[in-house]
Amino acid sequence: MAQVSSLMLARFTRLPRRSADTWQGGVLRMPMWVDGPDGTPYRPWGGVWVSLETGLANAKLAESNEGDGTLALEALLDLGFKFARTRPAAIQVADKALGEQIARALGDPELAVTVDPRLDEVKAMVERMAVEANGEPHPAALDAEGVTVERMRAFAADGPRTRRSDVRAGVLRLPGGPRQATRLPRPRNPPGRWRALDRLLRPVLGDAILRPRPVGGARVPLGGARGPSAGGVVRPSGSDAPPGCARAG
Repeated sequence: MAQVSSLMLARFTRLPRRSADTWQGGVLRMPMWVDGPDGTPYRPWGGVWVSLETGLANAKLAESNEGDGTLALEALLDLGFKFARTRPAAIQVADKALGEQIARALGDPELAVTVDPRLDEVKAMVERMAVEANGEPHPAALDAEGVTVERMRAFAADGPRTRRSDVRAGVLRLPGGPRQATRLPRPRNPPGRWRALDRLLRPVLGDAILRPRPVGGARVPLGGARGPSAGGVVRPSGSDAPPGCARAG
């Protein structure tokens, strides 16, 4: 364990002790990702402590991809100085050797050290931190009603054979499932969409593009030769038809 400032340790021993308070903590991987010096992402180590009596907690991230007893000691001191303004009567850790190192560093012979391999309160606090930082986790695929492993496997196998009609209709169907399907939202056509397509495709396809919109009550297909001007771009009457294009109606 690296040396911690003796002034900080002396200040900590002058804090009042809560006779019934136990601080549970240690060093563990935090629920986040950071980039290392070489750009490789990793989960940083963190020193975490939770007061079992007051519920106050503190977490301190390591500045490098190394977690040791010094990190745990610094996080414990910060909890006392910044939040609790007291010191505990006992600490609870997963590794007895770590607890003894902290007790020796503090120079507190009355500090009791207990061992709890689970550290339930610490893990619960870390999970709350993850939810606050990242939001609620997405539900698993198998949590949906009626979804089984067999249906998911069949859906994956049938993916390349998905019917084009379902794709055009914006419908997602699971094989072997009920006829009721999930309808996907349709994107709205932005203004000027067809004008942009004309400018993009005309140099390649020439004038063999027909706008697939109702003209005179009928839907004009793509690539056809019908319209008031065969081979021209059929557009509705109005001011949105660019110069040189035939107008419908």
